[in-house]
Amino acid sequence: MKKQLCLALLPVLLTTGCFSSSVSQDKMKDQINEVESNINQGNFTNVKIKDKLQYKYDYKEGEFYRYSDFALILIVPYTELVCTWQENGHYYHYEKYSINEKKNKDEEITKEQFDAYMADHKKTVQTQLNNPIKEAKKLLGTYTYEEYELRYKEVADVSCKYNFFEKEYTLKGTGIWEETIYEDGVETTKQKEQKDTLKFKKGLPTEWSYKNDGDKKWTYSYGKAEFKNPKTQDD
Repeated sequence: MKKQLCLALLPVLLTTGCFSSSVSQDKMKDQINEVESNINQGNFTNVKIKDKLQYKYDYKEGEFYRYSDFALILIVPYTELVCTWQENGHYYHYEKYSINEKKNKDEEITKEQFDAYMADHKKTVQTQLNNPIKEAKKLLGTYTYEEYELRYKEVADVSCKYNFFEKEYTLKGTGIWEETIYEDGVETTKQKEQKDTLKFKKGLPTEWSYKNDGDKKWTYSYGKAEFKNPKTQDD
């Protein structure tokens, strides 16, 4: 009877956050430092990164990389697709651009070229994984001197939590800054803000969502990278 009651209450506990507890900012800073170290040391081998609509990255170390960007610019479809992969002992690199078709590539490459491309792709993925780390530092005020110009003028409503069930850290906060704008030839200063939610699990980022002039959400998953041959499969 007790087991059935616990199972019945489980969805309620999950939705109400009863498995979460607040942690100190110092504890969150330690977690962010661990995540940053993992990223900079390249401790990832299979990554999928995507936002809601436009960007997708799939990277599997030593096997493939696929980046796609699709958007509508003045109602004109814009696509950008970059792929590097190996198949049946052969190596390939492919690039396709809507705007500048002269940059397009479709070629078989050597193993050495493949390794060089994949090293560059890993750096690209590192940059993407580090983006939520930079935002977390802005909220927690843990920048070095060289990074000072990226600080917010003010930070409000910072909360740090750990979910025991998901084993996931969540950092929330609002960054406030001032932006100079010109209206009718007159310079004015407008206060702006961005509300962030960042999540980290097993020493890597899993989600970054934020609201300023619009809503944006990035998700980071591991062990789920997929490759689609650009010449035979669409996104």
